[in-house]
Amino acid sequence: MLIKSGWKNLFPLMWLLAALSVAGCGDDDDSDTGTDTDTDTDSDTDSDSDTDADTDTDADTDTDADTDTDTDADTDSDTDSDTDTDTDTDTDTDTGPVFFEETFETFVSGDPDGQNGWSATPTVPFEWIANTGGTPSPSTGPNGDHTLEVGTYLFTEANGGNLGDTAVVESPSINLTGATAPEVSFWYHMYGSVMGTLDVDIDDGTGYVNVWTLTGEQQQSSDEPWDQGVADISSYAGSTVTVRFMSTRADAFTGDMGLDDIQVREPMPPAVEFSASLTDPATDQPVSLFDMSANGPTSWLWTITGPGTVTWESGTTSTDQNPIVSFDAIGLYSVTLEATNTVGNASLTKTNYIEVMDIYFEEDFETFTGMYPNGQNGWISSPVTGYSWQVTTGTTSSTNTGPTGDHTTGTGTYVYTEASSGVTGAITLLETEPINLTATTAPILTFWYHMYGSTIDNLAVEVNNGSGWTNELTIAGQQQTSSAAPWEESIVDLAAYVNETINIRWVGTRSTSYYGDMSIDDIVVLEPSPPISDFYASETLVGLTQIVTLTDTSLETPTSWLWIITGPGTVTWENGTTSTDQNVDISFDTVGLYTVELQATNAVGTDSEIKTDYVDVQDICLLGGGTSINTHLPIEPYYGYSFSESIYYSSEMCGAGTITDIAWEHNGSSLITSSAEPIKIYMGHTTKTTFASNTDWVLSGSLTEVYDGNITMTQTAGYINITLDTSFVYNGTDNLLIAVDRNMGTGPTGTSSEFYSYSVSGNRSITQYNATANQDPATCAIPGSLSIYMPNTVFSYL
Repeated sequence: MLIKSGWKNLFPLMWLLAALSVAGCGDDDDSDTGTDTDTDTDSDTDSDSDTDADTDTDADTDTDADTDTDTDADTDSDTDSDTDTDTDTDTDTDTGPVFFEETFETFVSGDPDGQNGWSATPTVPFEWIANTGGTPSPSTGPNGDHTLEVGTYLFTEANGGNLGDTAVVESPSINLTGATAPEVSFWYHMYGSVMGTLDVDIDDGTGYVNVWTLTGEQQQSSDEPWDQGVADISSYAGSTVTVRFMSTRADAFTGDMGLDDIQVREPMPPAVEFSASLTDPATDQPVSLFDMSANGPTSWLWTITGPGTVTWESGTTSTDQNPIVSFDAIGLYSVTLEATNTVGNASLTKTNYIEVMDIYFEEDFETFTGMYPNGQNGWISSPVTGYSWQVTTGTTSSTNTGPTGDHTTGTGTYVYTEASSGVTGAITLLETEPINLTATTAPILTFWYHMYGSTIDNLAVEVNNGSGWTNELTIAGQQQTSSAAPWEESIVDLAAYVNETINIRWVGTRSTSYYGDMSIDDIVVLEPSPPISDFYASETLVGLTQIVTLTDTSLETPTSWLWIITGPGTVTWENGTTSTDQNVDISFDTVGLYTVELQATNAVGTDSEIKTDYVDVQDICLLGGGTSINTHLPIEPYYGYSFSESIYYSSEMCGAGTITDIAWEHNGSSLITSSAEPIKIYMGHTTKTTFASNTDWVLSGSLTEVYDGNITMTQTAGYINITLDTSFVYNGTDNLLIAVDRNMGTGPTGTSSEFYSYSVSGNRSITQYNATANQDPATCAIPGSLSIYMPNTVFSYL
């Protein structure tokens, strides 16, 4: 494929529109004094972490204004079916600086002692371990790290040791010169029925002093979100300190605690986020609101607006951190949370976040007790022994089958078929009380199911209107691949039973072994509203032939979809998807702006969302789009010397051709001493897919030097383009290896400037950086650190 390099002349405008304004993070004693103030008025999904839903019921024109001082890459004009404006106001001031940061992403799995200057004791048997994924012990520890789920974190392995044993991990020295009110921020996960104590201690040379402590189980499942801890260390301003995290073991193996994403910094105002236990409740049904804000807010104010009256339930009020509310009228309600700490306040509004539904039947099993559901809340189950429906929380009694917890919280109640008893072909029934569908027009049944187990047979849904049972749905075979896999929703059309009274039953059929527990939860029979169509694209600035994923986020459970894409060229439907799939993969053969429309339909009606000039196809090859920083790729500007190598797969590249330019995405952080960084760039073909170890460098003698000069960074976020001294002829078949050697000089450079990266599967990058040690690309004698990141990169071809 031949790609021209003229696109780079569009940089000043194009990349300004696409840029993100993110406060820079330092590594070790890297000081970030940047100030980030953002005020957003959004109606779409942009580079902020707020996703709001449009409400569309007529055929009018809606032009969504998106004004964002972060210069988000969301410049589309949306034509919807009515006039709405989703307001998302999020004001925060990053006061900086960050004196120290550790994400553990460069740590090799195993003993953290000696990695990145950290020390850890003991090494066995009760110890801190660097890890990815879940911990080895069941029913304890997180499923993955705090930020990425696939990244690296530390945890204490409680399989060994005795009651009262301690494991300690200690940071390198941290210079707090210039600090006024520093704090330690970190994220922890403490799931396990016999959980010990986590302590944070500070030493300024006079001995360790405890500044934070927490004892006992805090999460209720492995997949429950991490919590943030914040410890005030303002009394240590101006000192040089070390921070240690000490875990004290309780009296069982179910005490694996996780630690991740540590910062020592000046306090920052809250970063507001929240969730709801239900977003589609019935009238008078309690809904729990959960504050998920970062940076230690100390007070909260909830504001809820909509067509009816909001009642604060269970003694909670609008100023509680996690209140409980109910609604007296159906319709859409917007929720705002304002959170405040000692530094300032910030707010987040989720427009039309909760829709109160006209519900005819609902069951979440939360009031069920005992082993069997028979007779509870009007339900009938048979048989009540042997292969039967049973009530439970947490996991089912059999290994390698069933979920880890209920659908909504992971800690609630659900029902499942217990396959440890019974014979092949056995049947078990679970039947509702009568449900009156008088005055309905297009009712539906929705429920959530989890079917993990290698010998699952099938689960059927049958309806009886008095004339006998009719099968309306059969789900056959294993549907999930692990206990931790998410529950799935099923929707059954009940329009054939309008104005009738019906019973619904779930029929489980046993297969050949106990690996067949099938679970259901959160059953609702309701009258749906017309869809509220919405979607987002994985990328809105793409290169020719680059695949873009369009994801439906429409509300009101649409059952069919139609994508219409118009622009200057031909659209190809990729990976077997078509224009009528819910989520689609597409590519483009011609540069220009493309308009995307999604028509979403359910039994009640159709709604259309149009995003005008939404996808901008450029004559480039763009890889990445991630927002991770402090990954030391392609260079680490804070240190005097850095060297990196990254592997770009041929399947990601845009075919064979002559590469004339390369560009990396810079975050625009402030530069203190110099804006020009001397670098050398090497390129070469490789059959490598990952780096096997921290010494598995590719020496420069087998690569081609394509650039020797400067990379100039400014305080404007965006891609920085480099025209190569020698163009590289890429064959399009092998993977491409790029090495970047930076030689700024001895010592820190005083800049917290960073580049954006995206996470990948496997160690496809290796980095090395130091204040004084300069890597020689010809010998690569200095070991590096393996990385699961790749820098966001744009290639220009001749």
